[in-house]
Amino acid sequence: IKVEYQTFSTNEDMYNMIKLGSLKADLICPSDYMIQKMAREDMLEKFSFDTTSHKYGDDLDNYNKYASPYLKDLFERNSFSSYAIPYTWGTMGLTYNYNAIEDNNIDLTTWDCLWDSALKGKVTVKDSVRDTYFTAVMHVYKSELVSLKNMLENGEITKESYTEAITEIFNRCDDETLEKCKQALIDLKSNIKALEVDDGKNDITTGSLYANLAWSGDAVYSMDIADEVGKVQLNYVIPEEGSNIWFDGWCMPKGANVDLATKF
Repeated sequence: IKVEYQTFSTNEDMYNMIKLGSLKADLICPSDYMIQKMAREDMLEKFSFDTTSHKYGDDLDNYNKYASPYLKDLFERNSFSSYAIPYTWGTMGLTYNYNAIEDNNIDLTTWDCLWDSALKGKVTVKDSVRDTYFTAVMHVYKSELVSLKNMLENGEITKESYTEAITEIFNRCDDETLEKCKQALIDLKSNIKALEVDDGKNDITTGSLYANLAWSGDAVYSMDIADEVGKVQLNYVIPEEGSNIWFDGWCMPKGANVDLATKF
């Protein structure tokens, strides 16, 4: 077997190449929403592993023993396990320069911070539809989210009801929400330094940024590099309104060598 390994800037770049036929792959590793999109459009082969009772067969013993129970349940409930083998997962938050944030008295407990003029030119966000759109949703519906949080803390609603309510808000994409988020993101554009995918995790370690919208894995990478270099102190925070839990999974595009891909 000759392995040809390729990376992509965004899920959309990978999707377009497969859709147009310019990429023939046996395995791809897209993110949650893209797995759903490609499965809906009949672009993926199905795995033949036994997916009952959260079990993918003896060949995936490590997954069966150690994978997140939350993700196992999520994959089963949504039938993702027919199309994807879970690989990595984490949260979305902010990697930040502790001293710069303290010196400028910037409040990172809310997603509103991305619109704070104190961060102008000192923060980057992701060139990722799902991950940057949700920050606008959190911004637009902040008062509703804070109200739900207070109700939970006061015992007025259950944790399950709270989770259901914020999940509904998080996934809003009606015309009114889209218009409000569009304007919020246009306003945000003038405050950020750049839209990026990979550059931010390195830029934050140099001191040129105060904050970076980051996937948790990249945040750990940045904090480790910062500790080695010793130039800045970096931390990671999830604002109080809530955040996205993301996951990536191995999938087989239509026409893949199913036997070899499954063995991998």
